[in-house]
Amino acid sequence: MSLSADELAFEAEVTAFVARHWRQDPRMQGGLLETLGAASPTGERAWFDALVAAGWSVPGWPSAHGGAGWSRTRQFLFARALARAGAPLPQGVGVDLVAPLLMRHGLPHQAPRLEGIRAWTERWCLGIAEPGPADGSGRLLTMAVADGDTVVLTGAKTWVMDGARADWMLCLAMAADGPAWFSVPMHASGVAVTGLPVMGAELALSGVTLSGVRIPAACRLPLEAGRWLAPLPATALAHAAVLARGVNDLRTVLAAQADATQAAELESLAVGVSALEAMEMRLLLEPGAAEGPLRTVAAIRGAELGQALSALRLRAMGYDALPYPDAVRFSNEGMPLDAGILPAVRQALFDRAWTVYADRFATGGTSVEAQRDTLARVVLGFGDPTDR
Repeated sequence: MSLSADELAFEAEVTAFVARHWRQDPRMQGGLLETLGAASPTGERAWFDALVAAGWSVPGWPSAHGGAGWSRTRQFLFARALARAGAPLPQGVGVDLVAPLLMRHGLPHQAPRLEGIRAWTERWCLGIAEPGPADGSGRLLTMAVADGDTVVLTGAKTWVMDGARADWMLCLAMAADGPAWFSVPMHASGVAVTGLPVMGAELALSGVTLSGVRIPAACRLPLEAGRWLAPLPATALAHAAVLARGVNDLRTVLAAQADATQAAELESLAVGVSALEAMEMRLLLEPGAAEGPLRTVAAIRGAELGQALSALRLRAMGYDALPYPDAVRFSNEGMPLDAGILPAVRQALFDRAWTVYADRFATGGTSVEAQRDTLARVVLGFGDPTDR
C-alpha cells in the first residue's frame, strides 16, 4: 500500500497547482459541492481554464480523447488534493457519464459535445426520474416518437440536478423499440424548467417538462444492455477526503464552543475517516479489489461516517445545520453564528442527500441500506459477484 516516489512527486505537483490557481473566495467555501459553469463571478471559470490548460480538466479520460490518461491511483491522489483544499472537482454528468458513452461507441457527430465537456464550456444534467403514474408502477412516461430524420420528445423529468443551468440533458425516454438515451439541448423550443426548492441552491434540483421537443434523430445514444451508465471513475472513491474536510470545518465550530464531549466525538470520527482513506487506497492498489465486495464495504462505511458527522453538526449548531429550506428561500434565515463556520453549515445541507442519491444509477445506490442489500446478495451467492 506504499506510494511510489513518482506518485508522491505527482501529489506534491497537484498540491502546488491548487495553491497557485484555486483562490479561496469566501463565497466559494463550499467549493467541492459547487456545480461549475462557463462563467462565474467567483473565480470558478479561471480555475477550470487552468485545469484545461494543464490537461487536467478530465482526469479520468484516456489521452486519445484529450484526457490526462492517469492511473486510478493518480486520479485518487488528484481528487484527494483538491478535496483537502476545497477546490472543485472536475466531475459531473458530462465528464463521467455522457463522455464515456460517446467514446465507447465512436459517434463522430457527437465530437463537438466531447470537446465542450473537456473544455468545460457545456454543462450537462441527467433526466431519469419522472413524477410517475398514479398507479405507482414506475413506468417510463417520457415518449420519443420518430418523425423522419427527427425525434419528438414529450413528457416530464423531476429531481434533475442543476437542470436550471445545464446546456444539455442526457434524457431517458421510451422509443418504439424500448428505452433509449437522447441528448436534449435545454434551450430547445418546448423545454420548460421549474426550480424545486430543496437541498440548497448550489445543488438545486429542477423539474423539466418536454412539450413536443423536436431534436435530430442523431441525438439518440446507445442504451447498453444490462447497464445504463458508465462505471464510476477512480475519483469517486475519494470520499474520505470530503469527510476529512467536513471534520476540519466542524473542528473550528467546536473549538469556539469549548465542548469537550463533542470535540472527543469528532476526533473519534476523524480516526474513522483516516481508516476509510486507507481502505480506499487499498481498493486502488490491490489488483481486483475495486471490483469486489470491499468497494461496497467502503461505501457503507463512508455513508455511516457521513451520517454521524451530520448528526454531530446538528447537535453542535442547531437550526443553522438543518437541511430544510423555508417557503421562500433555498437556505435558512440569517447566520447568527460566526461566518467562519459557513463551510460546516453548507456541508450539513447535503450529507444525507449524498449518501442516498450520489451515483445511485451507476452503483445501485450509496445509501447504507442499498449497499447492505448489494453486499448481502454477493455474500449469499445471488447474482453476479462483481455486482456493485
